[in-house]
Amino acid sequence: ISLVTEVPIVMATLADNPIKNLADLVAKAKAAPGKVTFGSGGVGTGNHLAGELFKKMAQVDLLHVPYRGTSQSLAGLYAKDIDIIFVSAVEIMSHVKEGKVRVLGVGTPKRMAEYDGVPAIAEQFPGYVMTNWYGLFAPKRLPKPILDRLVAEVQTARDDATLKQKAAAAGMEMQLTTP
Repeated sequence: ISLVTEVPIVMATLADNPIKNLADLVAKAKAAPGKVTFGSGGVGTGNHLAGELFKKMAQVDLLHVPYRGTSQSLAGLYAKDIDIIFVSAVEIMSHVKEGKVRVLGVGTPKRMAEYDGVPAIAEQFPGYVMTNWYGLFAPKRLPKPILDRLVAEVQTARDDATLKQKAAAAGMEMQLTTP
């Protein structure tokens, strides 16, 4: 029925980590191949694939440490079991606002206003884009009156400035479309 939102994946570390930016990360990884670790919410997740894409594009050997979900990977970051984490912008936003976590790069093609001053990973590695997206789906033969109502409600939501502001504050970009 509609693409609803796009949620960028970000690369983050603890605020006190000596890795301050992407250049520091790449330098450390090249100096010690396989020693710099990154966590994700599990093998094959979007966050894991974000890390693998970064490894390929940056030509570095990072060690993937899979967890059973994002909350556990975040706990691993806080315990300093891993150096960096690939995570959705929504899931890490409150930790960043509290000053506990620093975002090194965002997976959108351009910088995000919500992460003031944080570069898009694509600035250093052109073509790097990693986002999750969410959509509104319905069965194939949904009765037309119901489909029409859902499309109208999506259109109403698309024009709601408050909804757009709340989504942006959480790190999401509204992408409301038509069928």
